[in-house]
Amino acid sequence: WHLKDRVYNTLSGGEQRRTALARAFAQDTEAILLDEPTSALDIGHQELVMSRCRARADRGAALLMVLHDLNVAAAYADRIAVMKGGRLVAFGPPREVIHSEQMGEVFEHPVVVFEHPCSGCPVILPDNRRNDASVAKSHEQFASRQAATVS
Repeated sequence: WHLKDRVYNTLSGGEQRRTALARAFAQDTEAILLDEPTSALDIGHQELVMSRCRARADRGAALLMVLHDLNVAAAYADRIAVMKGGRLVAFGPPREVIHSEQMGEVFEHPVVVFEHPCSGCPVILPDNRRNDASVAKSHEQFASRQAATVS
């Protein structure tokens, strides 16, 4: 409400995101499509946005959103679709979809997946326990695959 007297193009990126979300919610539709609603937001505002989305879904609305932050998706989504190269790789509840081997393949980088100690949701982090030589090899392999895809 504190933004009501501000001109839209004078708002920060995060304020613009929250304003767009408020406009979508004000339409009171049965389905809402959101593209990266938490990008450019700090953790507090991410939680605010996602908790409002979760509450809207709990009241019966269908929400479909694109999120690149799988930790945020895992904390709030009923189901997650994981895509790679425009193809569906996995679909289902976060606990069934997010696991180290599959996510490592999707991101072409080793990851560690563990259970959040409070919520039990999966948490995904890059595996930075590897030595520099293996990181360099991983990047070389990724670059060669990208080059092969382009040619």
